[in-house]
Amino acid sequence: MSSSPSAAALLNQYLSTISCGDVDAVVALFAEDGVLSTPAIPEPNPKVVNGRANIALTLQWAFAHVFKKFSWHDVEVHATDDSSLAFAIA
Repeated sequence: MSSSPSAAALLNQYLSTISCGDVDAVVALFAEDGVLSTPAIPEPNPKVVNGRANIALTLQWAFAHVFKKFSWHDVEVHATDDSSLAFAIA
């Protein structure tokens, strides 16, 4: 049995930490070689960011300029038959 959290648990943590504005907690959810896809981040920022250090820089910018008063409301996180995949509906 794996001790790793499920994708649904990680997605819930991600949404919660984004809503709290805790950049360090969000970044801690990513592996050192993690990838963040951010289609909503405005130019000139990249839509795909590789590596925890670059994710931290991107999110620091986003929290300072985009997510100032950002929060999720009425989000449903759904697990799938594959524990490595989850999705959310707002």
